[in-house]
Amino acid sequence: MQLRSGRSTLSTRTQTQVRTLRRDSRNYEEFNERRRYQQEQKQIEESIYDDDEDEEQSRKITPLKKKFKTIVKRIKHLLYLNQCQNQNNRSFTEKVNNIKEMYELFLYNIDDLIEIFNGEMKHDLRFPEVIYKRGNQLRV
Repeated sequence: MQLRSGRSTLSTRTQTQVRTLRRDSRNYEEFNERRRYQQEQKQIEESIYDDDEDEEQSRKITPLKKKFKTIVKRIKHLLYLNQCQNQNNRSFTEKVNNIKEMYELFLYNIDDLIEIFNGEMKHDLRFPEVIYKRGNQLRV
């Protein structure tokens, strides 16, 4: 009960207990929300980079295939970053820097990519076609 002087008839000990309980419950709610959000983000990131491969295939990986897989993962990450930048209306310089980073990735690894697509993956030309099509989209 509130008195005219602004004081309460409740003891100060009871008031502080009620306040701390409220504050703690809010902190737990915020903590649980943050944890749920982080778990959702982790699932999204794992689904982006999800690779379906068996242990037998991982044993037969040559250094060239390993290099190709790292290139593909990096490209997926950069393309996802570009998509997020477009959705969130990021600045033009951020978008250009991201595209420049993709270009440099291809520039530094072009010899390995040529070797892969002239050798082991001669008949699977999906990746070069995607690079060409997506490059035109990014350029526009």
